[in-house]
Amino acid sequence: MIKIAAFGDSIVRASKQPKSMRWVEKLKSSLQKQYDDKIKVYNLGEDGDTSKDLLKRIEREAKEIKPDVIIINIGMNDSRYNDRAENFKVSVDRFRKNLISLVGKSKNFTDNIFLVGIIPPKKNQSAFLKRSRKKYNEEIKEVAKKEDVGFVNLLPAWEKHENSLTTDGIHPNKKGHEIIFRAVQREINKQKEGE
Repeated sequence: MIKIAAFGDSIVRASKQPKSMRWVEKLKSSLQKQYDDKIKVYNLGEDGDTSKDLLKRIEREAKEIKPDVIIINIGMNDSRYNDRAENFKVSVDRFRKNLISLVGKSKNFTDNIFLVGIIPPKKNQSAFLKRSRKKYNEEIKEVAKKEDVGFVNLLPAWEKHENSLTTDGIHPNKKGHEIIFRAVQREINKQKEGE
């Protein structure tokens, strides 16, 4: 039995979407068909989580599951600002350090780790929001490269559809979850082919 743990925030949990439309559920369904139900996928998303919050729970939850694959989709809440621009919930520097720690803790369980990039803002959202999400996304990509783990880049597919993939500029709709699912599955398959 191959166990996959998907950690993250509300983008992972997707509690406002019907279960069958969530990207984690789509991944589970697809992989179970591909591997004759020898896969178990755990949705470990928590609404509102930042990288700081995830650091507090990832080790404990991974110990319970003993995953073969870990997917980390975090950063949207980190990149939000509190009361003014540049006053992020989690600074860019702290976010990078947290990501490195998350990968380090994950490596205690598996070498099959994927970091998922964050969703870009809609075209009509502020230039500041676009810049801040871009910074956080670049950090995810750099940490993945430095730590030699998979990186799921959502930007290329997302930019083709931009304004039609979220319910509120943050949370993916049905089409957005489909794009995340396909991107994650593509990276997992790429890694499997390379083994």
